[in-house]
Amino acid sequence: MVPTAQLEALRERRYLIVALGLCVLALFVSGILSPDLAAALSRAPGTVALASATLLVCAFAVLRRPNNKTAILQARSLGLKFGVAAGCLWIIFLMEGTVWVFEAILPMVAGALGAIGYGKVRGGTLAAFWCGLAGGLIGFLAFATKGNLAFLLPDRFPNADNEIVGAGLGFILMFYSLIYCPVVGTLGGLIGILLERTGRPSGWKAHAGLGMLSILGLLLMGWLFAK
Repeated sequence: MVPTAQLEALRERRYLIVALGLCVLALFVSGILSPDLAAALSRAPGTVALASATLLVCAFAVLRRPNNKTAILQARSLGLKFGVAAGCLWIIFLMEGTVWVFEAILPMVAGALGAIGYGKVRGGTLAAFWCGLAGGLIGFLAFATKGNLAFLLPDRFPNADNEIVGAGLGFILMFYSLIYCPVVGTLGGLIGILLERTGRPSGWKAHAGLGMLSILGLLLMGWLFAK
């Protein structure tokens, strides 16, 4: 009999495959609706290579069969739950930009909880990676859909930026999903492990490390998202 955690992972994998397929479809529609986008990409082979590499990494992570270790599956499931929340925040971001603060913090929280549950910092990195992947797919789909609607209904969306599709691919799917979330999640994992150790005899060292890492994390998030 297949364990419950593995069955849940396979079900989550199907949802991710659907989300990835919708993202590719939205990008394809954007290329059809915007001749300028296709022309711009033809003049920027480096951008095309980065975008292709991003999609390939996402596809590999999504299509790869989940690991059968319970602890890894739990970290993955935790990260995906946070990723759904991150994706919803990207949708809200299109209407209210101030939610970026929560968007920046979520992967760190996922990393801390993942590391505590897994017992190692690696659990935080895994949780944050899946948080970024799920949130990135949902966020890019939201940005691409808005951009496509701006092409189809320019009268209804007069203030929509036609470059929003590129912004969604470059910032959300490439930077936020594959770079920012794993890095910040690892930092959150360190904080989580130190927080878990604060009740031990050498807890004062954990408190000091926790304070320094928290300050570093807040400075990093503020610097990245203030730009």
